[in-house]
Amino acid sequence: MENFRLPKTILIVDDDSGLTTLIQRLLRREGFHTVTAQTGSQALAWLAQHNAELMLLDLRLPDMNGEELLQTMKKRDHSIPFIVVTGQGDEQLAVKMLKCGARDYVTKDAGALELLPSVITHTLQQLVQEQRLEAAEQALAEEQERLSITLNAIADGVISTDVFGNIRTINPVAVSLTGYSKQEALGQPV
Repeated sequence: MENFRLPKTILIVDDDSGLTTLIQRLLRREGFHTVTAQTGSQALAWLAQHNAELMLLDLRLPDMNGEELLQTMKKRDHSIPFIVVTGQGDEQLAVKMLKCGARDYVTKDAGALELLPSVITHTLQQLVQEQRLEAAEQALAEEQERLSITLNAIADGVISTDVFGNIRTINPVAVSLTGYSKQEALGQPV
């Protein structure tokens, strides 16, 4: 993807140090930078001081479960996209976590873990696309506001139509000249 860069940091929240080491090796091989936390409290403390572009979250932690960690993060205004990486291969739980905002749900088996770098890359690409879409929507809203101000400032009556000849825009001068309200005129044929 054009202009796609690997994230500065991926936070891995998991108490299984052997598995965490394996995940770190897989991700470093692909060029990702990782930081680990073995408990929810450690993750919260780290997030209070640092930023991460993505979090890999185990649902079973020694001091709290993944859902509790997410709720605490929300209360503290720590917003971070996350992928659930767990030994719990339960479909209902996966759906629940996706509803909580998880970008994906990966089980801790060898085959799924080998796919983790591509899952992360795909997720990060989606995030970049969402950011671009948000920026484009903001730019469009600003342009529409600028156009509206300009249209309302013009001293002549202005009416624009769609390809079928139906009124899409009418400025205040045109409203006063036609005698129709804006609501009456919009969508009507010229």
